[in-house]
Amino acid sequence: MLHSGTRSALLVGLSLLGHGCQGVYTRVPLAPSHDDRVAGEWRGKDATDTFTIRRDGDEYVVDAKDEKPTRFRLLRVGETIYVQSSGKPCADFPGEAECYSLGRLELGQDTAQLFHFDTAAMFAASLTEEFGGPYVLRRTVSGGSPLRALNDFLLTGPEPEVRAFLAKYGVRFTASEPVAYTKVKKKG
Repeated sequence: MLHSGTRSALLVGLSLLGHGCQGVYTRVPLAPSHDDRVAGEWRGKDATDTFTIRRDGDEYVVDAKDEKPTRFRLLRVGETIYVQSSGKPCADFPGEAECYSLGRLELGQDTAQLFHFDTAAMFAASLTEEFGGPYVLRRTVSGGSPLRALNDFLLTGPEPEVRAFLAKYGVRFTASEPVAYTKVKKKG
C-alpha cells in the first residue's frame, strides 16, 4: 500500500502539485506528448511504495493497489518535460470550471524526479517584475490561509501563451527538492 506522501504526489500525475496545495495551474489542457520511459512499475522512497503507470491514448494512468486510478498528461516545452493533471474542479479560483495542475519531470532511464513550482519565489518576483508578454497570472483570493492564497497561480492564457511562459520561467521557478522514484526492474 502507498504511503500518503507517495500517493499525494501521484494524484496530480506525478507532481507535488495538487488541489489544496500551493501550485501552478492552467485553465486549459495542453497538447500532450509521450515518453516511453514513463510506463512501467515504479517505487517511491520506501521500497514498499509501488505503483504502475500505463499509457491510455493521450494520457497516462497511475494504478495503485486499493486506490482509484489517476490520470495525467506529459507535455514538452523545448527539452523540458512537464506533467499536467486531468481537469479537476477549481475551488481555489472562483468562476473557473476546471484547473489543470503543472509540475516539472526529469526522467532518467530508470529514475524520475518530480518537482513542483516555487510559488513563493513566483509571488516575490511578481511584486518586483512583470512576467512579460501576454501571459496572465492570477493569484487566488479565496480559501486557505493568506500565505496560501498568495501562492497559487492560474495561467489564464491560451496554450501558446502558457507554453511561452513555461519556456521562459518554468525552470527558473522550479523548487529545488524533488521527490524521487525508481523504476522496478523486472526479474528474469
